[in-house]
Amino acid sequence: MIVRSTVVMAAALWMSAAGAIGGQGQQRQMGGIGITVYDDIGFRGENATFRSDQRDLGPAGFSGRISSFQVAPGEVWEVCANTDYRPPCQVFSGTESDLRRRNWNDRIASLRRVRNGGGGGGQYPPGGRQSLTLYSDDRFRGSTRIITGSTSSLGSFNDKAQSLRITGGVWEVCEDIDFGKCRTVDRDMSSLGALGLDKRISSVRPARRGGGDR
Repeated sequence: MIVRSTVVMAAALWMSAAGAIGGQGQQRQMGGIGITVYDDIGFRGENATFRSDQRDLGPAGFSGRISSFQVAPGEVWEVCANTDYRPPCQVFSGTESDLRRRNWNDRIASLRRVRNGGGGGGQYPPGGRQSLTLYSDDRFRGSTRIITGSTSSLGSFNDKAQSLRITGGVWEVCEDIDFGKCRTVDRDMSSLGALGLDKRISSVRPARRGGGDR
């Protein structure tokens, strides 16, 4: 009886340890590549990881259900409120623990990869054209404005940008409308304060030969 009890207890302890290790492995895998979405805030509830573009989240059972998500390091994803990536859309990186704060809770119907550190995924804008994305917050957060050509006035986005990403080319970002007081940028900027342009950009265009006015 004593031997049998010892064997049963040892087996139970082994199964408990194996279950804990397996659970930790699954948790580490989530969000490692692609975007992991959850149907509850705080990265809780039913979840799924997508590594390729999803023009319709309905078949996966997540259309209009996503309340938080985790984007893999080095990746940027665009989420849209309609299927086939129809607007309104917004670009995200990093993690969003509560999409109610972004007014995106239970709204996402399609999503696609904008940029990553390698390994497939879609392109944005279509056709691989050069583009620049302005963000209203630092570290590539907040509302966005995507620029694909010369824009003499950002309109409602004037003096709002605090960070930017470049998907191709070299660009001039300017303090004044009609391209006055410009600086040349050729890389992502997590904070435009480094250029003295935090909340000061009013016009943008692809850089001319020889660079922008300084």
